[in-house]
Amino acid sequence: MTKHRRDVARIQTGIRNLDELLGGGLPKGSVTVLGGPPGAGKTILAQQICFHGVTARQRVLYFNTLSEPTARPCAT
Repeated sequence: MTKHRRDVARIQTGIRNLDELLGGGLPKGSVTVLGGPPGAGKTILAQQICFHGVTARQRVLYFNTLSEPTARPCAT
């Protein structure tokens, strides 16, 4: 197998083991989606990564979605 991989700029997450798993961090300019069951820590992880990466010269954009239904059917 030959290596034709280009080195991609990475942004460190601030979580040492996660950065190692990701090969140095998240690819710069990428869109990252976190998924999992309620209470798994998705929001905390995303905010920790954002807070680690933001500086006066480096901006971070964080989107949050609500995928659970907001209205529940009434019992009759």
